[in-house]
Amino acid sequence: MYDESERPNPDELLRQIGPEEKKDRTGKLKIFFGYSAGVGKTYAMLREAHDCLGHGTDVVVGYIEPHTRAETMKLVEGLPVLPTRKVAYKNIVLSEFDLDGALERRPQLILVDELAHTNAVGVRNKKRYQDVEELLNAGIDVYTTVNVQHLESLNDIIKDITHIEVRETIPDYIFDKADSVELVDIEPEELLQRFADGKIYKPDRVVTAMNNFFTRQNLSTLREISMRRTADRIYGRDGKAEVKSVSAKVLVLLSPSPSSAKNLRVGARMAEAYHAAWEALYVETRVKLSPGQGKLLRDNMNLAEQLGADVVTMYGEDLAEVVAGYANLTGATNIIIGKTRNKRRLRDFFREDFEDRLIALLKHAEIHIIPDSDHAGEFRKHGKQKKRKDFGLLEQRTQILYEISKKLLATRGLVNIISAINEYISKILERSVIFYLQDMEKPGMMWQAEYDEDASFLLGDDEKAVAKWVLLNKKRAGAGTDTLMGAGAFYMPIMSQGAVLGVMGVSCKKGLLSQDQRMLLRMIASQVAMALERQRLSDEQLKYNLELQREKLREDWLSHEE
Repeated sequence: MYDESERPNPDELLRQIGPEEKKDRTGKLKIFFGYSAGVGKTYAMLREAHDCLGHGTDVVVGYIEPHTRAETMKLVEGLPVLPTRKVAYKNIVLSEFDLDGALERRPQLILVDELAHTNAVGVRNKKRYQDVEELLNAGIDVYTTVNVQHLESLNDIIKDITHIEVRETIPDYIFDKADSVELVDIEPEELLQRFADGKIYKPDRVVTAMNNFFTRQNLSTLREISMRRTADRIYGRDGKAEVKSVSAKVLVLLSPSPSSAKNLRVGARMAEAYHAAWEALYVETRVKLSPGQGKLLRDNMNLAEQLGADVVTMYGEDLAEVVAGYANLTGATNIIIGKTRNKRRLRDFFREDFEDRLIALLKHAEIHIIPDSDHAGEFRKHGKQKKRKDFGLLEQRTQILYEISKKLLATRGLVNIISAINEYISKILERSVIFYLQDMEKPGMMWQAEYDEDASFLLGDDEKAVAKWVLLNKKRAGAGTDTLMGAGAFYMPIMSQGAVLGVMGVSCKKGLLSQDQRMLLRMIASQVAMALERQRLSDEQLKYNLELQREKLREDWLSHEE
């Protein structure tokens, strides 16, 4: 429920975003990368920080994990240290990185250890990498550390190797877009000796660690993966493949299946190997999803975004025709679909002859069928869940998307498009809606559809500050999210090809949005993005035609004068 006492301070937020003249300056990110705890990532980071300090750089230690080794902690001495933020949680007090303090201090360079860390409940962002993104957007350079097992696209591979699931991960785009990655490496034998000497963990943890995750075979394999991942990144940034391949495009078919997560990671690795763009496509049909399947679908969509895919939602009754049509239209060269030994478990999503029909309908794309037998029982369990009599919004979603698509196709003009979508969403969700375009400071760049008895709070500086944060950071924020959750509304960016076209806000004064409502908004957002993009192209064409007419009139006038 909306809580006035937790509203963000608008002046503080806007000040942290920074002056307009600084917004084009993005901080540089350096990652100290390793294959295991104890290889010396934090040590190397601190040594380099001392070198920077010696050359006159304004360096601050933002956060160093307290379990770091004694010889490493000695290197903190002599460096300015930002006090940690104390967070009370379950009768204990946790020390967390103070993001607000760092933005206020605004050093040239800040050190933030353990990029994959999950923050304590009560701070602004759920994950530390989100804190780092805010620092970079504020123009602050960041040094950080991460191990190979924390890269999301490698999660399933690491699990197969070590038989341990790593739950704290970072999206691969953070790693790939870093300005610099330094591989910190030592021989596995030397690392194991450091374990045995008690230099990595306390003695009571050493035996357990060396018998499970930190075996010689595991470490050797992880080391090879980390070297290969670093080499792939260097080639992608410094070689000819820096530019995305125009001849390759990967498309992964999303479904409410546990195997979709594996397919997405395969797609991410394939796109990385081909240096290609990639998308995740979900086809909405009239088939009803159980609550468990709905949650799986939302999780898979979130994972696709974390892995760097553009998530696209379409609808239609013939899955093969929709997938093939979209693939042919967008030029997809490689399509990844799931396949299990038990065909019955996918009968609600794929017809029996789906693969054959898809091959027949495709023009040039190759199909990669990814087998999965790990979750057959689990998916069957979800599939046999008792159907609810009333699916509410979930049951109406296909019709809603169809009506919105039809309405947007027939609507012309920026103001008309936004006004129409605001009113439509407001009526569906029975909530007030607000929409900002990119130049939100200029007059006429905001439209509002009211539904609440008093929606004036949406026009306040504090809510506007959250919308501006979403615009700059390209992330969802506000009520019901992991960022700025004290806001009075839920805000999401409207994205097209990596650029933010606008920000939509939905009032949460009457309660937080449900998962189904948020997923519906995500699907609507892709339709709005396409409509705005069509309008932009139409405006550019009109401008071009007017220029041609002016030039023709000018030529006619000159010829007449002669």
